[in-house]
Amino acid sequence: MPSPSPGNAFNDLNGVRVVSASDAWAVGDYANGGTSKKTLILHWDGAAWKQVISPSPGGSGNDNYLFAAAATSAHDVWAVGEIVTSTGIRTLILRWNGSKWARVASPDPGGPAKDNRLNAVAVTSTSGAWAVGSYENGTGQRNIVLHWDGRRWVHVATPGLGTSNGLSGVAATSASTVWAVGFFGTTVPLQALALHCC
Repeated sequence: MPSPSPGNAFNDLNGVRVVSASDAWAVGDYANGGTSKKTLILHWDGAAWKQVISPSPGGSGNDNYLFAAAATSAHDVWAVGEIVTSTGIRTLILRWNGSKWARVASPDPGGPAKDNRLNAVAVTSTSGAWAVGSYENGTGQRNIVLHWDGRRWVHVATPGLGTSNGLSGVAATSASTVWAVGFFGTTVPLQALALHCC
């Protein structure tokens, strides 16, 4: 299907979420020559894909990426990714409320000077969502699991298996049935990792 490509140097879509036959979202990033990367969000209205204005909070010289999207309805959509700055990488979470996209504050478990990224998101209700990824803690890579309780995103402790671990996907059927997948290990080859909550 034809889709907008607003950047003259780079356009990339990394995740998609379908709400209905006439309501779908695709997320990624784009850049014009020599400029920083900005968030890219496209919406399918049943007839065509159109770009929707979305925050790129990294500011000039910083890159913004979106990797995944999830939704409970046409008025409640989430997108997650990262903000890359000269001093570190921070988590990025955006939310659609039915009329506009806005950034929602999210924890950086590794600290603002370390690499913090979110790779996937799952939503069970307006007061229940999960985002997963990884962060650097100075000695290795560690899992990130964040939970939305209806008011804020909270970092949730997870098993730290091996010296390196990370999460790349999450799915949920209810508030009490959540799965996250990724990898762990201390040496190559790394091992498959599956976590279950709650």
